[in-house]
Amino acid sequence: MEAENPRDFFKQLNPAFYERYLHIDDSDAFFESLLRPIKTSIRINTLKADLDDVADRLSEDFTLEKIPWCNEGFYINTSNFGAIMEHRLGIIFPQEAASMIPANLMELRPGMKVLDLCAAPGAKTTQIAQYMENEGCVIANDPNAKRVNILISNLQKCGVLIAKVTKKDGRFFSRYEGKFDAVLVDAPCSNVGMIRKNFKYLKFWREKEIDYLSKLQKSLILVGYKALKPGGVLIYS
Repeated sequence: MEAENPRDFFKQLNPAFYERYLHIDDSDAFFESLLRPIKTSIRINTLKADLDDVADRLSEDFTLEKIPWCNEGFYINTSNFGAIMEHRLGIIFPQEAASMIPANLMELRPGMKVLDLCAAPGAKTTQIAQYMENEGCVIANDPNAKRVNILISNLQKCGVLIAKVTKKDGRFFSRYEGKFDAVLVDAPCSNVGMIRKNFKYLKFWREKEIDYLSKLQKSLILVGYKALKPGGVLIYS
């Protein structure tokens, strides 16, 4: 979407949102970025197929562009994944390029014990299991029952065998001190980034949620840190 003046667009649609971000240093670039569509991207699931074989096959029908920070990640010139057999088989997983970064920073290896504190819908969880080569244990937690069902579906579709799914408030895991080699805290947020996908997220944005979410995120980070073994890796995203 293009607008002659992005500031006017956001001011009209949600004045409180506009005022919240008006005075940040890069406000013009920020508002403009929210009007640019996200490039469609996928991650090839090496739990089910060979990376090069899948990339070669997809290149016959689509244009692929390598994502620099993820060896298995590609931008692709389609969003019609329902028509792609590899998607239906769990061989490729639609995933935003930026969301592929956290798992790449977790120093994952087979045999680890990993806690994914806010796991649904499962893009990062399946990526974690992929990097662990389906060896070890991933506790995939989410407090929302509906989202847990989606998480389970995606884990099954991608052939993840090492995930134990739980439906708990993330703060429940404070009792498991020093148990995990790595923890991912992909915390609940205000969904500002989702505005690029659908402007309904702008319409329903409320400033009063920011204080609550920031406190919740802090508590989840502290839980994740407490759950780490000495020398473990905590990623907050």
